[in-house]
Amino acid sequence: MSAIDDNRFTAMQLDACRAEAVSAAVRETGATLVMNACDPRMNMPIFEGAFDACADYIDMAMSLSK
Repeated sequence: MSAIDDNRFTAMQLDACRAEAVSAAVRETGATLVMNACDPRMNMPIFEGAFDACADYIDMAMSLSK
C-alpha cells in the first residue's frame, strides 16, 4: 500500500479534557471539522471546544446521556 500525501487532514495531541485546548487547536489549524474518536468521557469538552470555535463535530460513538 502506498502512502497518500494529503494535507487536508491534521492530527495533533492535546488535552481533550479541556474545551479551551480543543478550541485553540481548531482556531490554530483553521479546522472546519473535529472528529472525536476518544473515550466517551471526553465527549463534552471536545464538543464544547469545537462548538466554541464554530467547527463541525463528528463523534464515532456519540452519547450525550449521563
